[in-house]
Amino acid sequence: MKFLSTSTFSPLAFLGLLLVTVTAAPTSQVLKDFTDDTTRSKPTTSASQAFRLFTLVLYDVQELKSELCKHNANCVEEERATLNNLNLPTIEIEDGCFYNGYNWETCHLKIITGLLKFQIYLQYMQNKLQSDSENEKAEKVYSGVKSLSLFMKAKVSSTEQTVFPSPTENATLLKELESQNETQKFLIVHIVLCSLEEFLQNSLRPIRKAGSELD
Repeated sequence: MKFLSTSTFSPLAFLGLLLVTVTAAPTSQVLKDFTDDTTRSKPTTSASQAFRLFTLVLYDVQELKSELCKHNANCVEEERATLNNLNLPTIEIEDGCFYNGYNWETCHLKIITGLLKFQIYLQYMQNKLQSDSENEKAEKVYSGVKSLSLFMKAKVSSTEQTVFPSPTENATLLKELESQNETQKFLIVHIVLCSLEEFLQNSLRPIRKAGSELD
């Protein structure tokens, strides 16, 4: 895996870089969905419980990202330089989570696998941020994602198809992440939070649609 160059964005070092547009879904819409889902007079279901948990973690991610951006104005730019080989989990059409080709069983396993993969990056972030407040928020996000993965794993009949991260690969990844300088580390943290935010947002709709399938 290639990471950011220690030089200033040299062409050779950034052949693997990819410009992407980072667009966070409006927090107000997420909170509206959360309010609509939790204020109706109806029995609590696994789907509504999962939706609530995902929404709370999403809010924590957005809070941490916002606080980090106070130290770096560039992080709010619409276009960011990111790595196409960082291999962060994404939800694609073939994962069965979108309206077209919806398949809850496939989507469920994808969500579990993605949450497990994000945990190694969140582990890397622990106690590396600039303030106690940021580190506390990072710990909260890490704990929240672990809780989400445990909750979702408990709702699947068989985890045989779930791709669990290899301990050896995780150790290698952590070593490579640790080798980055401070500027590179900030960019990696921001990329991870943006990717996690998008992943959680794309998980909310299929979770609501799942209904009794999640029980």
